[in-house]
Amino acid sequence: MMNKLRSKVLMLFWLFTTLLFILSIPFSALSSDASMFDPNKLSIVQENIKVLDGTWIADSIQEALTVVESFEDHKLHLCIIQRNEVGHYSIVSISSGILPLDDYYNNPHLLLDHMKDGHPYFDITTDKQWMYIELEKNDLGEWLVASLLIENLESGERLTCNCNVDTLSVWVYSIAYPRIKWPFLHDELILEDFDINSFAFECKRALSYIEEIKDRSYDYQALEIEW
Repeated sequence: MMNKLRSKVLMLFWLFTTLLFILSIPFSALSSDASMFDPNKLSIVQENIKVLDGTWIADSIQEALTVVESFEDHKLHLCIIQRNEVGHYSIVSISSGILPLDDYYNNPHLLLDHMKDGHPYFDITTDKQWMYIELEKNDLGEWLVASLLIENLESGERLTCNCNVDTLSVWVYSIAYPRIKWPFLHDELILEDFDINSFAFECKRALSYIEEIKDRSYDYQALEIEW
């Protein structure tokens, strides 16, 4: 009789311990896997956009990088959404249009925070170009472009940019070397109203500057021009 009682008590103890363990797991760890992002299950506090796809940032359901259709210009925009205390999501930062919607629908793309470290990216290859945009949050909580790559698949022309969100400067290069450190303004790097065409034009200016000084006696295998 005592053995049966002891067994029941032990079983209840293990059940209670298991329950405590489950309850101690943060909610985000239970339901924040990027593979579970479903735009159809989000409650968005915004009526002029449609969320097409997204990825959770840093393995948390509090923030996501999304691609959205704007009903105002019917283009594809990059957008950060954030969850409030009642579980609804609102836009905290949205770019200008980066692609025609047809390019998005007709070509493969990736939206990932691959390392789950708060550096989400959007990657797409169309018939004409390869585009990669990675984002990073600064100390003020603003989302900025951390790196960008645009390659014209017809001409082979490539822009590669590694951005420093603290100094607002960008290393611009084509493949590897030479590269140039080019200054940018805060409004040019921040995701809010980010204009990819203006950004790319400025990066082409940086590459053109390298061409202007190419006749000088530099070792172009290792040249790093600091503006």
